[in-house]
Amino acid sequence: MVAPIRGAIRSNWSNLSSAASALLNTVAEAEATVRAGRETLRSVEQSVLLEAVTAYVDVVRDQATVRLRENNVTVLTRDLRATQDRFNVREVTRTDVAQAQARRAVAVSALDLAKSNLQTSRATYERVIGHPPSNLVEPRPSQLVPKTLANSKEISARENPAVVAALYREQAAKFAVDRIRGERLPSAQLEVGYQRRFDDNVGIDSQETTTVIGRLTVPFYTGGEVEARIRQAKHTHVSRLQEIEQARTEVHAQVVAAWFQLIAARAQLESDQVSVAGLRPSIVIEPPLSA
Repeated sequence: MVAPIRGAIRSNWSNLSSAASALLNTVAEAEATVRAGRETLRSVEQSVLLEAVTAYVDVVRDQATVRLRENNVTVLTRDLRATQDRFNVREVTRTDVAQAQARRAVAVSALDLAKSNLQTSRATYERVIGHPPSNLVEPRPSQLVPKTLANSKEISARENPAVVAALYREQAAKFAVDRIRGERLPSAQLEVGYQRRFDDNVGIDSQETTTVIGRLTVPFYTGGEVEARIRQAKHTHVSRLQEIEQARTEVHAQVVAAWFQLIAARAQLESDQVSVAGLRPSIVIEPPLSA
């Protein structure tokens, strides 16, 4: 005798259209927020690199200043000895000796200050870089500096992390408005079901049932809560737009200030080079005095 066969197969499928729309806005908002965070990270990286470069150049500068001050003290020490020898043979007065002593004292004070600044710069370098400075060489001017002020403004407006981060935050605020506004829209839900039943005892080979159920939900009254959050999101979006203009204005001011500082530094460098070239024949660089 064959045992009766009984069983059933069921399958259900549903789709919620409004949830998909809300999910798209939520994902877009999150992606824009992540991109804004990456630009903030890039801004921090720029600050760290600038601090590292500044620490490096400060040590190189202070080392050169110490060498210059040491040579100045050496020269003025020899000048003081020569003045004292001339005073001993009555070629100069005591006033000349006092003036030579004062010049040397000023040079020694400047040397002490230069050494103090060098130690401060070395400590800053070790804090920023992670190890004490050693074998530092004078860096060469960068070839990546923009050629004109207009080019500098264009690059900063397009690539500056503060401006780009502000743009991404504005996008995130815009998607937030769309996400909240979607809560007022009707939501449609479609459910499809399929069932197959088979039972040999009742003489029926099989029985199939298919159901299709559609639901439309319309939010008639929300108590003003959704509208309030929409207004709040809109005001946030407006503030993000203002932050874009503020970031552009601040970056513009920084670029202009940095550009003219660069121009002034180049002019000062050319002037110092001319002065050094004119004084070079009269400069005597001697080794430091032995203790």
